[in-house]
Amino acid sequence: MVMKKKILLASLLALGLMRPLQAKDGEPRREAGLFVHLVPRQLAGLQKAQPLASGFVISLPGGGQPAANRPAAGSADELVAFLRRQSAEVQRNGIWLVLAYSKAYTPVEKAHVVELKQACQRGRIPLFIARDQELPKGWQRFSRRLDGKESAAAKFG
Repeated sequence: MVMKKKILLASLLALGLMRPLQAKDGEPRREAGLFVHLVPRQLAGLQKAQPLASGFVISLPGGGQPAANRPAAGSADELVAFLRRQSAEVQRNGIWLVLAYSKAYTPVEKAHVVELKQACQRGRIPLFIARDQELPKGWQRFSRRLDGKESAAAKFG
């Protein structure tokens, strides 16, 4: 009887310690996925001292690298390929994309967002999008949930 209580207690403690690693209801967590800014070409060109890449500028979980040193993807396919090279945990937590105001982007850059939504739908990749002025709240899910339920998709532009 005492051994069963010890095992039960150990199990409960293990679950308590593991809980922060799991999101509520198995939902993806931003801090464990790819945090990405879509940097408009016109904005990237303004940074003379430390040039900033344009396109999908990626922050890895736990990474604290300066913006100028972060990896960048020039297309939705490149971003998805980058995600696929990450750990299973990062892939499970998906892509968290931050956008500036829509007038900052060229039609090609806006098309990259549409392509990313489609690629994430096809690949069953969690995709969350927020406008920079709406952070830290304002995240909207744009891809199919892991449980197969469809989420609302909003128009970019």
